[in-house]
Amino acid sequence: WMMLGNLLHNNQEFIAALDKYHEIIKSDPLHNPYCYSGIDFNYAAIRNYKPAIFNMKKYLILYTDAPHARAA
Repeated sequence: WMMLGNLLHNNQEFIAALDKYHEIIKSDPLHNPYCYSGIDFNYAAIRNYKPAIFNMKKYLILYTDAPHARAA
């Protein structure tokens, strides 16, 4: 599902990508921090910044060693 979410994002199908990422999180909310990052990028792409920031914070909490965390 993660790859499908990425593919949908790359095809600018942001709402469909959000649906896929949310499906993954429903099944396992703590063990796939990359989904929160994917959600963040898709919300930002549709200019819905409040949930984008919220999900990026979740991502950074779950993945404290994220390679781009220091740049944020």
